Amino acid sequence: MPPPATRERLLSARGRVRNFERCGDVEQARAALGLLTIAPFTPGGEVPDLRGEALQVWLALLVSIEHAAGTVPDVPERRVQPPPTRNGVVAPPGSQPERIDDPEARREYEAAIAANEARIEQYLPHDELRRLAEEATVHATVFVANAFPSTSSRADRAIAQQSIESAPLSAVSRAKLLEALSKA
Repeated sequence: MPPPATRERLLSARGRVRNFERCGDVEQARAALGLLTIAPFTPGGEVPDLRGEALQVWLALLVSIEHAAGTVPDVPERRVQPPPTRNGVVAPPGSQPERIDDPEARREYEAAIAANEARIEQYLPHDELRRLAEEATVHATVFVANAFPSTSSRADRAIAQQSIESAPLSAVSRAKLLEALSKA
């Protein structure tokens, strides 16, 4: 059985979210996700009811990741298509520039390779954040379903719904969380 949720764990997760917002270190967001998923935030026994606080941290994490991901740039080409040689031979994408016998075409091909590499470098962090947002959304929906089941008070579920609806989430994430709440 996982360890019970603690206020300290929530504070640590919230701190990781703030660090992620401040410095953009994806590992901080991953650490917050780990802290939130390691223990259930459901009432029972000696454990205080931390569901509302946990929901706020979950929402802050999702909003932060989605905001950092921003608009994902176009997917770059895996390899750049070189221009044909002077005698019309077309080399496969990703061929070495030295195979291009026209010096001007070779320079243009080298520039195209460099530009594509720059697009790849720009794309990779966005792709990583997109994947992390998907993962965090899955875990957050599980949290919502488990923390606010139909046996919860109407007031608790209404507060959870209001929190989800007012968070500046993407429409997709909001819909998934609200669906988890309604089906719980």
